[in-house]
Amino acid sequence: NLAAAGTLELGRASEIASAIMGGFRLQASDMANISDVLAAAAAAGALSVEDMGNSMKYVGPVAASLGVSLEDASAAMVVLSNSGIKGEQAGTALRGILSSILDPSKEAEKEIRKLGLTFDDISPKSNSLADIMKKLQAAGLDTSMAFKLFGQEGAPAISILTSNNQELA
Repeated sequence: NLAAAGTLELGRASEIASAIMGGFRLQASDMANISDVLAAAAAAGALSVEDMGNSMKYVGPVAASLGVSLEDASAAMVVLSNSGIKGEQAGTALRGILSSILDPSKEAEKEIRKLGLTFDDISPKSNSLADIMKKLQAAGLDTSMAFKLFGQEGAPAISILTSNNQELA
C-alpha cells in the first residue's frame, strides 16, 4: 500500500519504512502504522514518501530518544513541507531544534528566560511538539530570538512551526 501511495517500487517503499522503523525504534508489528503515517503525510503535505524517508533518517533517532512520536515528527514534516522545507533539510532542521532544546548553551538558557520560559518548560520528554510550539508562540518567540536559540538551520523551521497559521496537531 505504501508503494502505491508513494508511487514507488515495492523494494524502495520497504526500505524507507524499515529505516523509519529502526530510527524510531519501532517493531515489525508497527509496519502498517508506519505505512499509514507516511502515506497520510504525503497526501497532506507538499512532500513525497521519499521526502519523508529522507527527513526521518535525520530526525528519527533523536526524536525517538526524546519520546517524540513518528506521528508528531510527521506532522512537523507536513507543516515544513507546505512552506518549502522538506527532505533532508526538514529532518536536519527538526533534529537541530530538538538538540538545542535538549542541550542548550548558557547563552540560550538566558535567552529562553527572556521569554519567561525554561528549557524544562519546552522539553520534548514532557511535551508534544505541538505543545512546545504553542508555548514558544505564546511566549512571543520572534525571528531574532529563534536564531539565537536554534541556530541557522533550526530558526527558519521553528519560525514556520510556531507561526499563527500552522497547526501540528
